Amino acid sequence: MSDDADIAGAVEQRQRDEVLANQAAVNAVHETPFDIEGKRVCLDCYEPIASKRLAANPHAVRCVECQNDHDRRAQRGIA
Repeated sequence: MSDDADIAGAVEQRQRDEVLANQAAVNAVHETPFDIEGKRVCLDCYEPIASKRLAANPHAVRCVECQNDHDRRAQRGIA
């Protein structure tokens, strides 16, 4: 019986984590700066985020290069 409860608790926690991550992404988009032309710019380098990237990921807050750097730092526990 406790196995079912453990599984249910793990599923619930995973769903909660996904909701929080999605909300954080939405909030980050609203905090992302825009340039003079109204294009969304990268949080790190302030260059416009490519339209192809935004089409693939509308919640993107970094350009591809800066996102890759951010992910590498996060994997090493630096970010």
